[in-house]
Amino acid sequence: MKVFFIKSTHCDRQHIHNHIIFNSVPMSGKNKYRSTMPNYYNIREISDKLCRENSLSVIEEISGVRGKSYAEYTADKQGTSWKTQLRETIDFCIKKAKDWDEFLSLMQAENYEIKHGKHISFRAKNQKRFTRGKTLGSRYSEISIKKQLQGGVEFICTAPVTPTTITLLNDIENNVKAKQSAGLKHWLEMENLKMAAITINYLSDNGLMDYRALSAKHDEAKSKRDSAHSQIKAVEKRIKELNSVIKDLDTFRKTKPVVERLDKVVFKEKYRREHETEFILHGAAKQSLNASFSNKKYPLIKTLRAQISELYEEKKRLYPEYHAARDEFREIDVMKSNVDTIIGRTPQEIEREEHLKQKKKDELE
Repeated sequence: MKVFFIKSTHCDRQHIHNHIIFNSVPMSGKNKYRSTMPNYYNIREISDKLCRENSLSVIEEISGVRGKSYAEYTADKQGTSWKTQLRETIDFCIKKAKDWDEFLSLMQAENYEIKHGKHISFRAKNQKRFTRGKTLGSRYSEISIKKQLQGGVEFICTAPVTPTTITLLNDIENNVKAKQSAGLKHWLEMENLKMAAITINYLSDNGLMDYRALSAKHDEAKSKRDSAHSQIKAVEKRIKELNSVIKDLDTFRKTKPVVERLDKVVFKEKYRREHETEFILHGAAKQSLNASFSNKKYPLIKTLRAQISELYEEKKRLYPEYHAARDEFREIDVMKSNVDTIIGRTPQEIEREEHLKQKKKDELE
C-alpha cells in the first residue's frame, strides 16, 4: 500500500519540529486510517524510537506526575492558574515563616482555608474544592514543607520564569545533524547570530569589552560562588557534628545508670556479661565525648539543639546569597565561553590557561 505524505520542518521556532501530513485514504481506496488512541500511541512509540536512534530528545513520562489539560496549561502560562498561584503563595510563606505554626498563619492571612487530615489541603476564597498539597508536587506535601522550614531542603522557586535568552553558541561544524539538514543548519546559524549579539551587548553594558577584564570578572564570580558554597558546607558540617554529639550524650546518659550500678552488685563479672552491650556503648560514647570536650564538661542537649536551630537559620540566610552568586557566575561563564568561541580559542588553550592559574594560586597559598 503506497502512502503519499508531506513533511514540513519548522525552523522559525525555539523548538525545531516537524509536521507530517498524509491522506487518510490510500490510492487504492480500499482502506482508511482511523485516528484512535491505540494508533496514536503506536505512532508516538515509533517516533520516540526514531528519536532515540538518532540521539534526539524524547519527552519522558514522569511517574506519579499527572499532565495538564490545555485549559490548565494556558492558565499556567498566563500566570492565572489557581494551582500556580497556590504554589507561589506556599513558596512565599515558606520563605517568610520561622516555623510550621507561623507558616499556617501566613497562609490564612493570604485568604487560604486549611484542612488537616492525612494530607494537608488548601482552598482559596472563591475556590469550590480543597487542593491537596501533594498534588502540586512532592515539594508541597506537609512533610516536605516542614523540612523546608527547618532548612533541610534547598528552596527552589516554582513560579513561572521566562526562559533565559543567554545560551552557549552552537558548534555547527561538529554537529552531524546540521550537516544532514540544511534547515537545521540555517536555524542554528540564526541562533548563533542572536547569541553573539546578546553577548556583545552584555559585554558593552558591563564594561567588559577588554578580554582581561572579562577574565578577571569571571574569576571573581567563580570565587564568590565557591566562597558562598563553602560557607553553607561549613554550616552543614557543624550541624552534623552537633547532631553526633547529641547522639553520644543521649547514649552516655542512658547507659550511665547501668555502668554505675556495677560497684553495687556482688557478681560483677556476671553483671558485666549480662549488660555487655550497654558497657560497650557507654565506653564508645564517653571516648567520643572526651575527644570533643577535653575538660570533660559535657553540654546540655537542650543547649546543643538551640545551637543547631541557629545554624539552620544561618543556612537559610546564606542560600539566597549562594543562589545569586551561582546565577551570576553561570551568566558570566556562558558569556566568556561564547567569546572564546568567537575569537577561536581552543579548549586546549583554555584548559592550559586554567591550569597555569591554579598552579599560580597554589604557589601563593
